[in-house]
Amino acid sequence: MASLKSRFFYHIVKRRLASFRALELPLPEARALRDQASAQLFRMPPALSRAAAQLGGLPGEWLRPQSAGSGVLLYLQGGGYVQGSLDTHRGLAAHLARASAAPTYLVGYRLALKRCSTTQTSWPKKWARC
Repeated sequence: MASLKSRFFYHIVKRRLASFRALELPLPEARALRDQASAQLFRMPPALSRAAAQLGGLPGEWLRPQSAGSGVLLYLQGGGYVQGSLDTHRGLAAHLARASAAPTYLVGYRLALKRCSTTQTSWPKKWARC
């Protein structure tokens, strides 16, 4: 069962994301807002190293706790190739790395729709035109 703390945090994040959707910002502005908010909500824990890397041709970052065990985590962030980045998910992946004592690879795949003009990409509407 989820802890009271985790349920509280879940509802804070859910409300914050809902408030962003209500703004109906153009996609680039919505991404920037989420990047900024994620940095505030998900801070890197101490005693963790971070290094840019390539794994099988995929850019990303290794997050390594000081006392790593034998396993490895591969962290694939959600966002449907529209939202999310290394910046938005680094803190959460780092906490998982620390809690599991496992080196964690955070994949930094590209976002879709970057080729669309800002007039075509009000978020979350009008993606079909891109």
